[in-house]
This record gives sequence, C-alpha cells and structure tokens, in this order.
Amino acid sequence: MKLWIAVLIWVGSITYLSYIPSQDQFHLILPGIIGSFISYLYLIVHVGERDVLRLIILAIIARIIIIPAFPNLSDDIYRFIWDGRLWHDGIHPFLHLPTDIVGHGEALNNELFSNLNSKEYYSIYPPIPQLLFWLSTVFMSNDLMSEVFIIKTIHVLFDVGSIYFLYRLLSILKMDHSKTLWYAMNPLIVIELINNLHHEGLVIFFILVFLFFIQKKNLSIAAISFAGAIASKILPGLFLPATFFYLDNKERWKFLGITVLASCLIFIPFLSSPGVFQNLMNSADLYFRKFEFNASIYYFFRWLGYLIYEYNIIHSLGPVLSGISMILIIGSAFLCKGKMDSTRSLIHLLLFSFTAYLVFATTIHPWYVTILIPLSLFTNFKFPIIWSFLIMLTYINYSYEPYRENFWIVGLEYLIVGGILILEIFRSNRTFSTIPDSCATD
Repeated sequence: MKLWIAVLIWVGSITYLSYIPSQDQFHLILPGIIGSFISYLYLIVHVGERDVLRLIILAIIARIIIIPAFPNLSDDIYRFIWDGRLWHDGIHPFLHLPTDIVGHGEALNNELFSNLNSKEYYSIYPPIPQLLFWLSTVFMSNDLMSEVFIIKTIHVLFDVGSIYFLYRLLSILKMDHSKTLWYAMNPLIVIELINNLHHEGLVIFFILVFLFFIQKKNLSIAAISFAGAIASKILPGLFLPATFFYLDNKERWKFLGITVLASCLIFIPFLSSPGVFQNLMNSADLYFRKFEFNASIYYFFRWLGYLIYEYNIIHSLGPVLSGISMILIIGSAFLCKGKMDSTRSLIHLLLFSFTAYLVFATTIHPWYVTILIPLSLFTNFKFPIIWSFLIMLTYINYSYEPYRENFWIVGLEYLIVGGILILEIFRSNRTFSTIPDSCATD
C-alpha cells in the first residue's frame, strides 16, 4: 500500500511540475521537487523484484502524460522552434542572428523573438537536434504547441529507448536490473529531458547503445552510435580518450575510423555552407568565455580574480579550466591503458571523465548532470543521484528580479555533493592521485 501511495505522489509531483509552475515561481516549484524526490527515493529503496517492470511501464506512462505540457521551466524551447522554422523556410540557423531576420515571414514573428534568451548569438545546437527542430515544422509550422508536441513525442521515444538499453545492459552485465528505475523515475531526468526537452536525452540514448554494442563486441554499431552522441551534443567527445585506450590496438583504430567517418557524414552537410563553421566556433568560444551558472571551482577562482584584478577574469579563466579538465581526462585514459578489463571499468572512466569536466566548468545547468546518472548505475557511486536533487534547487535563481544567483544554494549544493563524492572515493579505495586504481571495477 505504501509503495502505491509513493507512486501516486511521484506521478502527481511530476505532472504538477510539468503543468503548473513557471520558471520564476520557485515557491511553487519547490513542493514539486521535494514530493517527487522523496517518493522517488522511497520507490527505488523499497521496490520488489515483481514490481520493477510495472514501475518501468508507469514511468513511461508518466512521460506520455506530460507530452501535451508546454516546457514551463525553460525558455530554450523558443530557440528550438526558431531554428526549426528557419530550416522550414530554407534558412540556415548558423548563418543568421535572430536580431538580423526577425519579422522574416509570418513564422519568425516578434512574439517568438521576444521569448528568445540568446537573441544576439548564433545557434549552438548540432545536427541531430536541428533535425528534430525541422521535423517539428513539417506537419504544422507556425503552430507553437503542435511543434512542441512533436519534439516531445520524439524525446519520449528516445528516452524509452534509453530505458530499454539500460535494462538490457544491466542484465548482460549481471547487475540488478531494478537499477533501471533509478534512471526511469528520476525527477531530474523526466523534467529536464522530457518536459524541458534538453538534448542530453539524445546523448544518453546513443551512449547506452554505444556501451551495449561495445559489450557485444560490435564496434561498427558502437562507433556509429558514438558519432550520434557527438552529433546530439559535442560534449560526448570527452569520452573518446577513455574509449580509445579501452580498446586494443587494432580495435581502437577501427573504432576511431568509423566514428570519424560517421561524424563527417552527419556534420559535413550541416557545415558545408560558407561561414557556418566559423559561426559555430564563435558560439563555442562565447560559451567558455562569457557564460557562467552554478559553477564550483570556477567561482572560487573568479573570486580570487576579483580580489587581484578587480574584474571578472572569465575571458581567460574559462579556457584555462577547460584545458585542465582535458588534461585530466586524457591523462587518466592514458594511465588506464591496458588496465580496463571490462565494460564496467570503461564506464567508471566515463563517469570520471564527465565529472572532471563538470568540476572545472563555468556553467552547470541542471540537465548537464543527467548524463552522470545512467553511468553511475554501473558503479557504486551515488553522488549523481544526490546531485540530481540538489541541482534542481538552483531554480531559485530565476525567482529573483533582476536575475541573480543564490550562492548559499550553490555552496550547499557543492558542500554536500563534494563531501559525498570524497567519501565514496575513500570507500572505494580510490583517489584522484591514484587514477590507475579507478580503472578496475568495484
């Protein structure tokens, strides 16, 4: 009885968060966050073997229930629709700033333009999301709710695929397949990937397919899936060093060759127009040198920069911290060369790689953490689950007028997550100074 009360609370909280509060109504968002996570934690702790498949089906039904809901907690959707309508009109989103073409036809109207959050920047979304944006306009362009409905339906299909491959991979690795619920019912996953339509959901699908076929020793499909992850969001490229050194000498070059070929086939048509690549690089450069949100180590060094230079040093600090994370990712992969003896050991290193990236990033939106969640399920690390709750508290920032960050929330978030991560490292007898020890599975 208690289990199904928790189910009702979880479904009710997810539905409430998807339909009721707006991004700036943290007093309404907070009860939904608390209700969904308390019920979620109760369910994943108390679920019985016979309840696993029923709860997976319930999690999928919950996703279907929120398909008609407008993405009320994120304004990124307006840029998705803007880009889709550009494609529909035969205009490349990387060749024109919104400020330059607003009012071009009925689709690119002032109402849609006024809701964009990056009016003076070129689009930053790679080919596969752009394809989804275009597909949303094929049947009924200029109808916002219909376009949103199509994109959400496609995201649900991808996420159902993620649940399927997660379940299969856990079973193949002889792990507890009830861990599938840790992903399927996680409120951050449902809200950010389904309701708010962030593209980490596409990345997770392709990464799980990649891992499934790596386990099956089918390098061709694994490499094509890896290319799909990169074409969904560039960040999965961070996983290339670990994968390269996980494979033996002959396999790694085959995998790399197919990945590069598949990526070229996806990206070249997208980047073939003159000026597109340069605009993409400009957008990426702006990301590392200007944007900042919910960072950890970066905020500490930014504070030191203000003390020393009396201005924000993000212009130089952002690329430096990114460089440090890349050195850690590539260095750890090289040190683990020949020591990763299973797919689980590869997943451990993927988890470390993306965690290292986030630790040094200048911007960590809630949906960034979603990639850690499925990876952590193949390890004994639980910090991504705790982080998935705490990072949703950053929605408080949008309730302030004018906008500002609540550094008490940021401090609490990283104090707890960092503390748990350190405890879990010591518990697993691993330290960042002995990276090779982390090459083996628990």
